Amino acid sequence: MREIVFKKQFKKDVERIKRTGRPMDRLAEAIDLLAESKPLPPINRDHQLVGNMKDYRECHLGGDWLLIYQATEETVTFIRTGTHTELFD
Repeated sequence: MREIVFKKQFKKDVERIKRTGRPMDRLAEAIDLLAESKPLPPINRDHQLVGNMKDYRECHLGGDWLLIYQATEETVTFIRTGTHTELFD
């Protein structure tokens, strides 16, 4: 099992998302799968980012809810979570 690292901004994002009433079980499921080095289901549309974020991956947790993370053999680091607008604008 990979070591799980939560960036400070990710923790802030999670607190903000909790207040919106989004189903947090989707986030927990993705975290568990990634920590266990298991692939995410195709519905999550997991993919590598490009440009200045090329070292990160992004997956969809539902609608416009995204999760940005970085995974190595030993660790999975959760960078940000939120909507496209919150993360990229």
